Amino acid sequence: MNLPDDPELRRVEAMLRAIDPGRGAAQQLSNRGRRRVLWSWRHPLLAWCIRHHAAIAVSVAAAVVALLFLWMVREQRAIRERQEVPKPVSAPVRVLGG
Repeated sequence: MNLPDDPELRRVEAMLRAIDPGRGAAQQLSNRGRRRVLWSWRHPLLAWCIRHHAAIAVSVAAAVVALLFLWMVREQRAIRERQEVPKPVSAPVRVLGG
């Protein structure tokens, strides 16, 4: 299993495994809750994300900025197209008797 090389996480994992559900703080987590916490720490993709959280944060931020930029360019083009719509030309009107 892939667990990040963090001694604190390993201590917490050992404590979660050793918790007696009938005592004090153990009541905060059910058996299912303890299993989910251990699974999330042991999951390979999540472990990779924990190790590389800075790179992931920068990548996601760059993707969001890029998408916002593309959306802004598209909106600007749409506004320009609306402004450049020529007004319809009508035939000259003759006023009789004037």
